[in-house]
Order: sequence, then C-alpha cells, then structure tokens
Amino acid sequence: SEFGQLSLALNSMLIRIELDREQLKKTVDSLEEANKELVQNQKELVVAEKLAAVGRLSAGLAHEIGNPLGIIQGYVELLQQSDISSKDRYQFAQRALSELERINRLIRQLLDFARATPKPFENFSLNQLLIELLEMFEAQYSLSKIKLLIEIDDDLSLEGDRDGIKQVLLNCLLNSADAMDSRGHDDSGEITITVTSKVHKNDENQVMIRI
Repeated sequence: SEFGQLSLALNSMLIRIELDREQLKKTVDSLEEANKELVQNQKELVVAEKLAAVGRLSAGLAHEIGNPLGIIQGYVELLQQSDISSKDRYQFAQRALSELERINRLIRQLLDFARATPKPFENFSLNQLLIELLEMFEAQYSLSKIKLLIEIDDDLSLEGDRDGIKQVLLNCLLNSADAMDSRGHDDSGEITITVTSKVHKNDENQVMIRI
C-alpha cells in the first residue's frame, strides 16, 4: 500500500541518517585525535627550536667567556704582586669582579632561556628583555662584523609570555645573522630592532617590533 511504501522509505531514510551520524562521529573523533597529535608535534617543535638556539648560543658563549677569563687572570696575577698600592689593588679587584659578573649574567640568561617549563603571563619590561637579547647576541657574534642596533624611545611594559617572546625575537635575530653570513661578503652588517607604540582606534595600546 502507499502507507507501507512511505513507512519503508522513512525507515530507510532513518537508517541512512543513523549511518551518516555514526560516520560523522568517527570523522569528528578522528579529527580530534589528529588535532591532539598536531598540538603535541607543535610543542615538540617549539622545544626543538629552543634547544637548537641554546646549542648555538652555548657555542658563542664559550668564545665570549674566554675573553673575561683572560682579563680576570691578568688582574689576579697583578693582585699577587706585593709592590702595588692599595688603590690599584682595589681597582684591579673591582674590575675582576665586574668581569665575573658579566660571565655570571651571560650564563644565567642562557639557563633561563633554556627552561622548557611554560610560565603564566606576566608584566615585564620590553627594554630589559631587549638588553638581554643584545648581550646574548653579542656573545654569539662577538667575533664577526654583525652589529645589533636597538631603537626604542620609552621604557615599555608588556603583559604576556616573556620567554616565548624572547625566543621568537632571538630566532629572528639568529636567522637574520645566518642570512647575512651566507652572503660571503667582507663588509660589516647591521640588524636593527625598532620598537614603536601607539594607541589603536579601539583605545588599546599596541607595540610594534620591527626587525
């Protein structure tokens, strides 16, 4: 009968809808699993990039530490002399301590950068972060002609992932230096970081960092 045919068609449609629903559920589950794998791969990639940067910085740091160690050794040898004045002895000791502090600061910055543990958002000084980048970069390229210039007017404060921002900027600087080294030219090169701030149309403060 016509009612029976309609009932069969409805049942067939319901069965197809159920099959489609099961297939859709499998597809969603598969996408969720793929997304989890992508997130995990992204985290592993971030860690790998950080470790690669740490390796490069460590190599540069080994060269950079050699210079102040030589200076410290010279001052220690001078301090061992008995015919120097108290004033000179004090100055030599202060200069040696200053070089030791530089070594300690560079190592501390490298260890802080190498931390893989994510930190919550925090307020931090962008100027201080750039100063740390400058020291780390100069330690890496102290034997080359590449110079890093920083152009920033005000003492700007940001809220965010300080270590993450530092890693991104450092990766950009190292990649820029690699590109300049690959030219094979003897002329000196400069990398400039320019920081500007402005108020956006929605009254939000924005900071632009241009390399």
